[in-house]
Amino acid sequence: MSKASAVRASALILALTTCLLCPQTGVRAGSITFNDLSDDVTIVDTTGRITSSVCDNEHCFVTFSAPLNTVNVSGSPPAVNIREAPGGRISDVLFVNSGQNSAMIEFVSDVEPFILDPVLGVFIVETGTIQNVASVTWTLRDGSTVVDSIGFISDVSEVPEPHAIALLGIGLIGLGLIRRQR
Repeated sequence: MSKASAVRASALILALTTCLLCPQTGVRAGSITFNDLSDDVTIVDTTGRITSSVCDNEHCFVTFSAPLNTVNVSGSPPAVNIREAPGGRISDVLFVNSGQNSAMIEFVSDVEPFILDPVLGVFIVETGTIQNVASVTWTLRDGSTVVDSIGFISDVSEVPEPHAIALLGIGLIGLGLIRRQR
């Protein structure tokens, strides 16, 4: 092995060792998603830190622990009102309460024919797809962060939108005119 090759190999080993010993300051992430596509809410967890979860029909409580070596926690927003349509009724509410050692989430979905009252928080409209609506950011002793996102997927309202009704009406009129010409 030549002297230049030995120097390059030593430099590579030194660089790899330095990278492995440096604190990681990147963001790691997990998620907790409430699946409300049926009458029974289910939970999907990628954090691996849920310590308890209880779902009864359309109401869930989930507690999950902070990552090891957490020194600080922040999160937003504390409450989310979920509407079936813009300006429509509230179909779901999500609450997040985080502390130094753990966080608790409450997900409440309406049970027909009851309607949920709005809570102090943000308002969004459900889309029928997974929507991340809140997060908890844990700052670790080494300066890195772990961001856990909290989301839900909910069935969209089965009440047709006004423009869909108008299109259906135009289509039916058109079919009636075609049939009349024959």
